[in-house]
Amino acid sequence: MREFLIWAADMAFQTAYALVYVLPLVCAVGIAVHVWPRRFGVLGSSASRTGFAIVMAAVWLLAVVGGGLLFYVSQNYSREHGFVLIALIAYMAPSLILSLIGLILRYKTRARSGEDD
Repeated sequence: MREFLIWAADMAFQTAYALVYVLPLVCAVGIAVHVWPRRFGVLGSSASRTGFAIVMAAVWLLAVVGGGLLFYVSQNYSREHGFVLIALIAYMAPSLILSLIGLILRYKTRARSGEDD
């Protein structure tokens, strides 16, 4: 079980490391699509905006699960993973901020327009 938890924590970190530039870009495009849906053609559709919202929620899921795994592993098995936890927070911070802005915009625009997907 120990090896599996360490492996899962490492894979969560490697996933965040691999997506460090892609996730903020996707979140920024999602924010632009939520603000100006008519300027993006097919990307401005309701299904596409829902997809962007799902990706933004998945960013938070990756950060919470990866951070939780790394914290658990650093407390119980390997103190070295505490430094990896700090790096995970640094890698995920821009994505988390942009996805939070995007999710708030989605909530506010849906509440204002009464849109029902």
